[in-house]
Amino acid sequence: MRLGALHVRFDAGDLGLQRRDALLKLVDGQRIEVLLGQSDELATLTGYGALIRKSGHPVLKDLLGRIIKDERRHFAFYYNSAKEWLSGNERAQKLDRWMLDRLWVPVGQGVKRQEEVDALALYLFDDEQGEEELLELDAKVGKLPGLSGIKLMSKALYAARERVRIDPRWAWRLIENEEWAIKPPKKSPIGDLTGRRTPQEAGTS
Repeated sequence: MRLGALHVRFDAGDLGLQRRDALLKLVDGQRIEVLLGQSDELATLTGYGALIRKSGHPVLKDLLGRIIKDERRHFAFYYNSAKEWLSGNERAQKLDRWMLDRLWVPVGQGVKRQEEVDALALYLFDDEQGEEELLELDAKVGKLPGLSGIKLMSKALYAARERVRIDPRWAWRLIENEEWAIKPPKKSPIGDLTGRRTPQEAGTS
């Protein structure tokens, strides 16, 4: 289970598969996963915590609370592994900083529309506590060698706010109409494998 829009990944659509593959050849691919994984896990557990706070749902609180415990263990592993590799390794520090500064995007960007990605960020973090949580996230990542002062999730939130400043209805129109998030697909891929159909498909038969 993941909070997709908060996952740290390469945006292959923007970077291009050839450029991405060339970059991964510069260093051990597993080390790249470690470097990105620590940001990934921290962003995920922060997002789950924000969802608990925003929803106030007791069942969701229990479920996500259990998942957060796992995510913390995952984060500790990735973070300590990244710290070990980056310590005293100037080349690795420069490469990691370059990747996170230029290639990092919230997962879903390039797959989901920008407005949908912004809607999730604003729903979870567009208040004083949410913003503080993102600043703390960035500060934690910034404690790794070579990453002092880096901005990741807070930068994404500020970019979303800027788009709202230009168009006040941006993203909020989606938040106010949750159908964009819960509407089932017109054709379910599960049906191709199991014979099950979505309500829309059943209603047209």
